[in-house]
Amino acid sequence: MSESATTTTRPARRRVFVAAVVILAALVVVVLALGGLGERKTTSVTVAPGDEIDTGMMVFVLSSATASHSASSGYWSVVVTGTVRNPNSESLAPVEPMYGSVTGVDEATSQFVATPAYCLGPCAADEFRISERVLLPPRSEWTDIRMRFTLDDPYEPSDTFPVLLRPMVYETAAVLGYSSAESWVAQSGARTFVVRVPLTRVIPFSEPIVSYR
Repeated sequence: MSESATTTTRPARRRVFVAAVVILAALVVVVLALGGLGERKTTSVTVAPGDEIDTGMMVFVLSSATASHSASSGYWSVVVTGTVRNPNSESLAPVEPMYGSVTGVDEATSQFVATPAYCLGPCAADEFRISERVLLPPRSEWTDIRMRFTLDDPYEPSDTFPVLLRPMVYETAAVLGYSSAESWVAQSGARTFVVRVPLTRVIPFSEPIVSYR
């Protein structure tokens, strides 16, 4: 292999490694927050539905959730409803998927969804977004938010749905020297907020429309 080819593949390999580290870290946080590897009181803070949760990047109030099943695709759609505001001086997306800032969890099947589709304000089924992040303006007022978590069978809805919110800080996101740029990242060593929102099962739905634009 030529020297130029070797030079080209090194950054790609580093990006893959960094992504793997981030995913593993998110999984560990979920397990710890739910008490899987130690005392829950040392790794998480339980917050009641309807209470404010200040993650640093966003302030949330989560109130309720609904669950519906698609027989044709075999998955469940859990939509968590609440409000959110941006206390910072720049426009920001409410959810940061790379660091699992908001994660839905099914403890029975060990499923965790760190990339919920979401919409702000009044919205229809086709207005939920994943890759195209919808921003909140600086120092915004409270805005309605809906977050959709997709879970595979054999998920079975219970009375509540656990949502984990990670404290976030604006600092260098360096992993093994990969980058020196500052961004919103998970706060190291901070306890994760856990909200068990009341969950209602609704009638089966047709295939939900999620935009990947």
